[in-house]
Amino acid sequence: MEDLQARLDESRSDITNYFEPKVLASPPADLSRSSTGGVVTRDVARSWIDQQLGGVFRSPAVIVEKMNLEVFYRDITFENQDNKDFRLLVRAAFPTQDWDRVHDEFVAVGTSSSRSTR
Repeated sequence: MEDLQARLDESRSDITNYFEPKVLASPPADLSRSSTGGVVTRDVARSWIDQQLGGVFRSPAVIVEKMNLEVFYRDITFENQDNKDFRLLVRAAFPTQDWDRVHDEFVAVGTSSSRSTR
């Protein structure tokens, strides 16, 4: 949790640093109205940005409170493996794999297992 908090703090600081000159150059109307004499100082701008980010940046506990990991396993059937369109999609998604070898092995296993169940 400490690592996540450190990352959140770093991100919040990066965003504040990014928007500070923009806010100083063109202060939002509500900020100008609430500033003494309509003058927006660096500290006032940073404080305003921080307040705006307060509703977005939550504590790590809140962020991970309802976080779930769901895993779904799907088998590749002989019919999938034997489908030319499926093989083309798999090749495109994983171009570094030797799919000819994988397909040949899958066909060999499918053929041998169908013989053994007869």
